[in-house]
Amino acid sequence: MLGGGRPAAWVMVVAFAAALVPWSVQAAADTSPRRAVAAVQGNPSPIPSDRPNTKRRKDPAAFRQAKLAADARAAAAAPSNGTAPQAPSAATGAAGVYNGNNFAGLNASSFTPSDSTGDASSTQQVEMVNSELAVFPVPCPTCGAAVGNLTALVGANRFDCVFDPQIAWDGQWGRWIYAMAVQTSSTGGCHGDQNGGITNDRLVLGWTYTADANDLIKGNFCWNEIDHGANLDDSPKLGHDDNSIVVAANVMANYGQGSFLNSEVWVFKKPSGVSATNGCGIGFSFTKTSLGSSVFSPVPADMTDSSPVDYIVASQQPGNGPASNLLVWQSSASSGVTSIGAFGVAGYNMPPDVPQPSTGTAACGTAGTCLDSGDASLSQAVGHYDPDAGAETVWTQHAITDPRVGARSVERWYEIVPGARTVRQSGNISDPNLYIFNGAVSPTAAGDEAIAFYNAGSGASDGFVSWRSQGRNRLTALGTMTGETVLATSAASDADFTCGVNQSPANSNSCRWGDYSGARPDPGNANGVWGFGMLTGSGGIGTSPSWSTQVSEVTPGCVALQLYTNPLGGGRVQFTAGAPGGGPTQGIAPPAGCSSPTYQFYLQAPGGSWTVAQAWSRGGSWTVAQAWSSSSSWTWDTSGYRPGTYNIDAWANQAGDSTANAESFALTQWSIPSCSSASVTSNTMSPQPSGAQVVISASSSCPNPNPEYQLWLLPPGGPWTIAQPYSTNATYNWDTSGLAPGNYHFSLWVRDASSSGAFGTPPYTYDAYAAYDFALQPAPCTGMNTSTSPPTSATVGTFVTVTGSASGCPKPLYEFWLLPPGGTWQLVRPYSSKTTLGWDTRGWPQGSYRFSVWARDASSSSSYDAFSAFQYPLTISSCTAMSATPPPGSSASVATPVTVTGTATGCPNPQYEFWLLAPGRTWALAQPYSGTATFNWNTSGSAAGTYRFSVWARDASSAASYDAFSAFDFTLTITPCTGMSASVSPTNSAPSGTTITITGNATGCANAQYEIWVLPPGGTWMLLRGYTSSNTFMWNTPGQPAGPYRFSVWARDASSSGTSGSAPYTYDAFSAFQYALT
Repeated sequence: MLGGGRPAAWVMVVAFAAALVPWSVQAAADTSPRRAVAAVQGNPSPIPSDRPNTKRRKDPAAFRQAKLAADARAAAAAPSNGTAPQAPSAATGAAGVYNGNNFAGLNASSFTPSDSTGDASSTQQVEMVNSELAVFPVPCPTCGAAVGNLTALVGANRFDCVFDPQIAWDGQWGRWIYAMAVQTSSTGGCHGDQNGGITNDRLVLGWTYTADANDLIKGNFCWNEIDHGANLDDSPKLGHDDNSIVVAANVMANYGQGSFLNSEVWVFKKPSGVSATNGCGIGFSFTKTSLGSSVFSPVPADMTDSSPVDYIVASQQPGNGPASNLLVWQSSASSGVTSIGAFGVAGYNMPPDVPQPSTGTAACGTAGTCLDSGDASLSQAVGHYDPDAGAETVWTQHAITDPRVGARSVERWYEIVPGARTVRQSGNISDPNLYIFNGAVSPTAAGDEAIAFYNAGSGASDGFVSWRSQGRNRLTALGTMTGETVLATSAASDADFTCGVNQSPANSNSCRWGDYSGARPDPGNANGVWGFGMLTGSGGIGTSPSWSTQVSEVTPGCVALQLYTNPLGGGRVQFTAGAPGGGPTQGIAPPAGCSSPTYQFYLQAPGGSWTVAQAWSRGGSWTVAQAWSSSSSWTWDTSGYRPGTYNIDAWANQAGDSTANAESFALTQWSIPSCSSASVTSNTMSPQPSGAQVVISASSSCPNPNPEYQLWLLPPGGPWTIAQPYSTNATYNWDTSGLAPGNYHFSLWVRDASSSGAFGTPPYTYDAYAAYDFALQPAPCTGMNTSTSPPTSATVGTFVTVTGSASGCPKPLYEFWLLPPGGTWQLVRPYSSKTTLGWDTRGWPQGSYRFSVWARDASSSSSYDAFSAFQYPLTISSCTAMSATPPPGSSASVATPVTVTGTATGCPNPQYEFWLLAPGRTWALAQPYSGTATFNWNTSGSAAGTYRFSVWARDASSAASYDAFSAFDFTLTITPCTGMSASVSPTNSAPSGTTITITGNATGCANAQYEIWVLPPGGTWMLLRGYTSSNTFMWNTPGQPAGPYRFSVWARDASSSGTSGSAPYTYDAFSAFQYALT
């Protein structure tokens, strides 16, 4: 039933002050407030011979017989000298401690065994033993653990027995879950299967409100109990999937003191709505399934990634003969438990018990000092997706004897693929001189790597129980674990009151040992597995036990990494990752624990976050520029990097392992120096008048001799600008000419030659800076003179130059004003640095003009500092005479070019204008006034007759229509051609296709023009070419028909419009001839 008669089925538990009373056999009284035990003075009562061990078995008699047989086989095979092999170094093989996570866990001296187990989230590890729990923080588990007892987790009182604890981190649900067995005791104390005061058996399941494991200690958890009356759910095992929590147990009659009844599986549907304020949630339900009496110690898998179902595994009990099957079931919240089947494996036998140094060469069957190695049951299972298998797999293990290996115990591990109904791989962890037992195996979060933890020991003098590990990755051969690492070693044999030699009377019973250990993947490290196991501690004495535990994180790859620094010069530094203890003389070896290491380097800027060093791209985001590689060195060119102390981190992983996390890493630092100070001075004191030449000088304290300087300038009212960009130049020549008066702010930036700037934002960075102010005062002009050229006056049209000359100011500016006669002042040119003004007087009227030339310094804001004004007359000068001459003679033929030239006297700048009166027309302007004294008359097309020219002249300063003129007549005549002859080549005739050359020759005319006509056979006259001055014509006859052709070559003078014919067909003379094409 639910709730055990309590007010509600679900109980929110508050931490109890009551102490833990473990179920196992007690040695002596402990009445402290923290823990009270049912005590018996002296040794406990002897255990009957049919119950040689307080651990409950399926068939105690058959178990005892099988154990004795296994012990006998092992004794017969043991070496005669009893010497244990040298323990391997932690630096060997392909597995090693991750980041130093290997530390002592809980311990006790009042009950046994420990049953140490645990699990890990990305921020915490939790270990549980048969009395208490511990929460270890990440990243410093050894900095102090929070410890609490188990009674509060299950609502037990100080007399109840609480044992076989199970703890799991449910990453999909985001909280911790736990389960354990509780027996209500009316008399107090737990004496294992000899306790007569037990009144009820309970199976308890619970979980935390949140992801914080400290909820287990603070009381922030919800628990549920299932009352089972006289039937004990012994050795409960805890598993889970996305939707359910699964608990499997062996049901033992008579409060655990009777026979084995059956094994059963409880599937609890996770409630919804669980939170910090509603820790129990809603919608809890469960189913129970019996697996029957043939199945013993079923183990649900801890599904450490997302899975909608869980898997349950169990081993076939070997008894006296070998067994060769694993049994597998599937469970879910919706469909309960269903069988997948039996999976065949290599045969195995019951493992022998484990001798200790106190056993020596005695046989465990009679010694009473050997350690219990278990009954070949599986002790834990972990599920995770294996990318190499392409499926969800389950890893599990048990201590057995493999006849193929020898008679000693080995730890057999398996990777099962339930969906494929197959065992993907299995292997033995064995040693010819050691007994291997109490193991736990788990994949990493990568899924294709695994770590196995186990105890090892022997009867040799130094064969004390050790806690060890081996590992594999995706490149390791299937069925193989390698790289044994000794994580911790006991210093004494176990000698507590459970050992047969300490009982009365003494017997051969083995000493109780942990029924299980634990292994789980680290969710925060894809290559790490946490292990939780037992050691002997001080070993105890006949009346009290003493054991300790070890918590370890192991990675299946590189361990113990160190970074070595090698400055290469020129700002380049090489960092090499390798095993510790190397150097320039010793050399640098690869890190231990990995045969094929791969590396990646990281860089952390001062005050920044970790980034991939080999992905450095200045000014941009970080991206992976080089994936994991076998190169153990990274060379860093520090050029352009900001000064400061940088952290360098190297990761090393075995090839094939996940690169999501480092298996080992090492840190070092490298500093880039920077300038510490800067100063600035000038060669002259402030203030100075505008226009002064100022030299700004910089100095600094920098590691390198050639720092770079950049000078910024802030003028009055203006923005900051770079006056001189970064360079090694430590001086700046400041020309203040034209600068406005006021206070000028300088900021000198300096950075070391190897620095990109310790401060600022790129590209505006610096190591150090210094500020400097400099004042400029106005420097007005105190005097002003002007001069002109020509001096005093000029005639209109003359180019006049006005020149100003200011005094008393370093950078004068000039402005020119002009007052024309009868007008107003005009700005001729505004302020500029030009001292001269060119005045083109053409078009200006005569009269007296007044100039005013203003001057002010470029630093002045006045309208003017000084000026000079003067009168300047413009006068006119008339031409007094004019003559014009035509070309020699007074006539010319039409089309003859005629040049008329005028010559004026009495005026310095004569201008000429040409007029023409054609026959029967009116006067027309042929060429307006200009300084050109000639007029070129093109007579082509002009009519014959008498033309009259009038050439006017006036001085450039004159506003008259003309000052003087000259007129004359000029006659254009016509000279027609009087004769015409034509010749042809070839003469008379030629074959069709020949090119015919026709040549005309006119007489009696100076400028003959020729036109060619042809009359083809049977056709009409055709114009071959109009009038031109060319007297030849090339007639191309290809394609012309054969026959007689008649040609007529016309001629007329260029002056003639033709003396014969009718327009437009006119001519002065012609010549015609026949020509035959053949």
